[in-house]
Amino acid sequence: FEFLRPGLEACNQLRMMDWSENNLVGRNYATIGDVVGNCGATMETLMCTSGDSCSSVGLRDNGLSGLETGLVQCPNLQRLDVSGSRLTSRGLRLLQSIIRKCSPSLQVLDVAGAGICGGIGDEGMIILYRALQCCRNLTKLNMSRCRLQATSASLLASTIANNATQLVAVDIHGND
Repeated sequence: FEFLRPGLEACNQLRMMDWSENNLVGRNYATIGDVVGNCGATMETLMCTSGDSCSSVGLRDNGLSGLETGLVQCPNLQRLDVSGSRLTSRGLRLLQSIIRKCSPSLQVLDVAGAGICGGIGDEGMIILYRALQCCRNLTKLNMSRCRLQATSASLLASTIANNATQLVAVDIHGND
């Protein structure tokens, strides 16, 4: 995707980028991160989804690391969709950092099926919990198919209670 860089960097008014279901490697995500950072003030939506976290295609820790530099320069990011990503606890910590830095404007967060083979589980929810506490403008949260269990459910309930004035949709289908 390096060949797209010059054209995309010229588009400094981009509001949305969708890199879903592409077989990208870390350096491609770093390129996307650079472009996203170049558009920082106008970028509102970034989607890097995979249909299935067990698939060979999808966002991994090193890809999220490449995106992080650009995403933290997006004060107006309203939607972040990393559903189906293959993030480990390291990647979830990176996601936590990104969410905290974008939290004032973040309205939609989709982590459905995130994690290794379909679930962040209790450990992942504990990591994301602190970041979600900062998201006072969150209107939609999708944590379906994340293998949330008792501990996760308690943390999620607390998150929902703290954001109750803004949340209009919460999707938690397909959890344990």
